[in-house]
Amino acid sequence: MKYSSQHKQLVLDLSWTSLEGLPKDNRWVKLGDSLPWDKIEQIYNNRLNNKHGGVGNKSARIIIRALLIKHKMNLSDRETIQAISENPYMQYMLGLSEFTPRPVHNYNIT
Repeated sequence: MKYSSQHKQLVLDLSWTSLEGLPKDNRWVKLGDSLPWDKIEQIYNNRLNNKHGGVGNKSARIIIRALLIKHKMNLSDRETIQAISENPYMQYMLGLSEFTPRPVHNYNIT
């Protein structure tokens, strides 16, 4: 007797891209919305002594938020980048406005 599955592969509709409609009760959305990011970024940039506003710096919003995800989930650097690229809630927390499967270390958030 040959086994035949009657179930088909589920298809995910990833045609949406905006992260603005995500539920506000998600832990990553709450965390992203709760901290004073302007103040944190000011402290971060002052510590770098970047008086000329060089383009080599990644946004504090990406760096600090990614570190929060990394430590909260106990992930390696590579696992953190992978988790963020797979999770729209984490991308919202990082400050992205649209979902992307690309690694977030390629972005500059303003």
